[in-house]
Amino acid sequence: MRWLHISDIHYNPDIDGRSTKELRGELPSYLKQAVAQFGDRVDEVFVTGDFRHALYQDDTDEVADASVTFVRELAVSAGVSEPEHIHIVPGNHDLTCVTNVRQKQKLAGIIEGYHPDQGRFSPENEAWLLRRFSFFKRVSNKMYSTNPVWPDNLQPINTYRCFDGNSIL
Repeated sequence: MRWLHISDIHYNPDIDGRSTKELRGELPSYLKQAVAQFGDRVDEVFVTGDFRHALYQDDTDEVADASVTFVRELAVSAGVSEPEHIHIVPGNHDLTCVTNVRQKQKLAGIIEGYHPDQGRFSPENEAWLLRRFSFFKRVSNKMYSTNPVWPDNLQPINTYRCFDGNSIL
């Protein structure tokens, strides 16, 4: 099985510098050439977060559309056109930013009160944290419009998918 792993694309052509614009422009053809050396295609594409740069981009459909379009372009360049073979997870820039003092205090309290040995948040804190993933939900709904992978409430947080005799946790 061949995988392509992409991370931290921070897709934001409005503020990209020259080097980033060149990288984005050349990456699809580079992927085509690289994949051709090893076969016709990769089997699975993994995109591990940071579809946007939260400090500079809002939680809008337009930003989500642009990010998903770019990810799909990269996947197609690697020979993957079916969304079920593109796997996404959110990154810290896919969260809604904590902007005011009250939210910052709440987040600090949640972090301070989290005990890794228990591995869970209170239902209230978990709901508050998950609401901050509204941008990622937009990306997910656009990527998987006909066959959602992530439910709207993002539960369960730990997901898995089985296909073609393989499981991805």
